[in-house]
Amino acid sequence: MERLTEASLKWCSTYDIGRVAAKHFSDPNQFNGMTTELATWEGSVHDLASAMEEVTNQKTVGKLAMPKFFRRLFLGCLHNMCEFFEAGGALKSPGYDIEASIQLIPSAFSAKDWLRFHLSNMGMLNISPDLYEKT
Repeated sequence: MERLTEASLKWCSTYDIGRVAAKHFSDPNQFNGMTTELATWEGSVHDLASAMEEVTNQKTVGKLAMPKFFRRLFLGCLHNMCEFFEAGGALKSPGYDIEASIQLIPSAFSAKDWLRFHLSNMGMLNISPDLYEKT
């Protein structure tokens, strides 16, 4: 969906979801019955392109995968989902608080962290992925 909207959206990495799940499982008494809404970074496809450009040192341009007209015409439900998130959707909930998420996971990935982690794992950056395994 990130390439189908230019709106600024709240994001979280699957690694951060796993970290929260591990916290829940390691202390079930503290987290029993609790719902954790997680967002650790906010940005648009353009912000994501800027992060990639900074990490890779390569010129990067963020743009939509297709014009919104075609998204509406051909993608139906996916277009409606994009419209929901562009309008704020569920992310207007006070629970999607980036500061609170980072307090829960101090080592949460920003877009740049996520890109560094994945590109280093693929051998495309000269950064040890071990830097992130201790988080």
